[in-house]
Amino acid sequence: MGLEWIGVGAVLAAGAVFVGFPVGVLVGYMWRDRISRARRAQYLAERNDGRQNPDRAARSTRSG
Repeated sequence: MGLEWIGVGAVLAAGAVFVGFPVGVLVGYMWRDRISRARRAQYLAERNDGRQNPDRAARSTRSG
C-alpha cells in the first residue's frame, strides 16, 4: 500500500514540474508584459505631451 502512494506522489511531483512550472512562467511573463506595456504607453503619452506643449514640458523639467 505504501508503494502505490509513493508512485502517486511521484506522478504529482512530475506534473507540477512539467505542467505547473511552465504555466507559472507564462503567467508571470504575461503579468510583466502588461506592466511594461502600461509603462511604455505612459512614457509615450508624456513624450507626446512634451512635443505638443513645449512650454509645459520645460516647466516640468525646471521644477524637478
